[in-house]
Amino acid sequence: MLDGVEYYSCVCGSPDHTLRFILDLDPEWPTIYTEIMMSHYQPWYKRVWIGIKYMFGMDTSDHFGCWEIKHEDADKMINMLTKLKNVNKINKEKLNE
Repeated sequence: MLDGVEYYSCVCGSPDHTLRFILDLDPEWPTIYTEIMMSHYQPWYKRVWIGIKYMFGMDTSDHFGCWEIKHEDADKMINMLTKLKNVNKINKEKLNE
């Protein structure tokens, strides 16, 4: 059961710096999925090569950026995390009964 989708933009305003959080309150497996905009200006084989280098700890620092949350979005994020925490707490209580 999807309970909500929230979009968060970086303070810099770049459309490439957008995160999407999907709250899924499935009683069996409640979770939050995160989707991050990945740059795709290079051919697929170069992106695979960068991923392989990353997995083996090689320097890929020029291929990653950062994202900074807007202050006004902090409450939205806290609310989403609180919902997930509450569902997990209820599930634990049911297991202990």
